[in-house]
Amino acid sequence: MEHVSFIRKRTVWFLLLAVFVSTGFLRAQDGGALSKQELKILIVSAKTAQDHERLAKHFDAEADQLDAEANDHQEMVAQYKANPTIDEVKHPMSGRTAGHCQYFADDLHKAAKQARELAADHRDMAKQAPK
Repeated sequence: MEHVSFIRKRTVWFLLLAVFVSTGFLRAQDGGALSKQELKILIVSAKTAQDHERLAKHFDAEADQLDAEANDHQEMVAQYKANPTIDEVKHPMSGRTAGHCQYFADDLHKAAKQARELAADHRDMAKQAPK
């Protein structure tokens, strides 16, 4: 009975490993963002046009995500301004929560712009790299 349990556990672990490996492989093929490990490896090893284009796609996807988060914060700014919290009504520091969201919206849009610049840089490198 103990042997059967061991075989089941081993089978479950093997299936989980197969799922993780295959989903990582599929994500790397879909043109979206790379995992942190994939990104680190590709940054130091990129030599071909395909490598640099893959990095450009990663930074495009990152920029899209950052802009989406910035837009969420921008919406919160409007919501806070339309519905100030009790704290903001009682105290002269009104706008502190809206200011917090505005700070993040601005910062995230700036980060998105920088990610798009990195994508453009890698596309330039791709044009100069061997195929």
